[in-house]
Amino acid sequence: MIPLLIGLFLLSGCGLISSSRKNEIRQSKLAYEYYRDSQYYRAIIEYRRLIKTHPDSPDIPQYIFRIGETYYLLNKYPQAITEYKKIVNHYSDSDYAAWSEFRIGQSLFRSQGYKQSIQQYKLLAKKYPESRWADDALYYAGNIYLYQLKKRKIANEIYREVIARFPRSDSADDALRSLMWYELNLNKDPEAAQKLCRGIINRSPGSALAALAQFQIAKIYSKYLNDPEKSLSEYLAFVDQYPKSSIMDDVLWEIGQLYEKEKKYDDAIYTFDKLINSYPYSHYRERAQSHMDNIFRQIRRRGAKPSL
Repeated sequence: MIPLLIGLFLLSGCGLISSSRKNEIRQSKLAYEYYRDSQYYRAIIEYRRLIKTHPDSPDIPQYIFRIGETYYLLNKYPQAITEYKKIVNHYSDSDYAAWSEFRIGQSLFRSQGYKQSIQQYKLLAKKYPESRWADDALYYAGNIYLYQLKKRKIANEIYREVIARFPRSDSADDALRSLMWYELNLNKDPEAAQKLCRGIINRSPGSALAALAQFQIAKIYSKYLNDPEKSLSEYLAFVDQYPKSSIMDDVLWEIGQLYEKEKKYDDAIYTFDKLINSYPYSHYRERAQSHMDNIFRQIRRRGAKPSL
């Protein structure tokens, strides 16, 4: 919205746009200010006036979408859906079409129309597979099956579809976590969970999703299979393979704890120190420092010195 207004302002300064367009710009700015300031009913009035007085404007889809958004924010979901459908039906090629489809799904969900919401999300993923909303829509459909409809098997299948179709999306990460929860807490099958993770690593090597899968494999060895040695080996493999991963502080925290439990204090101190200095804003920082202090106290009591 802001870049559009700046561009139009520059054009108006050069005398390249009509007085009608200038009026539209002023009116759209006023409508947006109402919207931004949560004066939603005033925003609706202004956007409807814009649509009526400038029916041929290229920004009509945006104005309709804003009306839908105001109703959505007011929890008036049937009215919101009506506006979003205007875009879907009459402006299907606009930048707001896929977004409107997604909002329809959310509105149906918030109205407790769970089955209709699933259908809408699936429709969006099919119609606009390249849109920024497709992976989220499919993932949300899985969540509804899992949490609202209690159809865990179908949810499992949809999560796997999210991972297969959108392996580099944030929703794929969330789907993997959901599948891990499913396999570990419902099926009680850590080997199946690890198999799933290894399949992801093979399909998408080097990706953020593969890094998360590697992390989960290591965690399963320590938490569910009681094999700290293999767990440590998998975590160390993570450090080598994914040195720039966003979850490296999680990995270092786990490695440090494993070393500490095995009484490999030099390695534990080195790992915790690396976490503290390399990731000063990590939420593990204070805990790592506390563990280091505890190790030093134990070493002093025994009269030994760490070989740093």
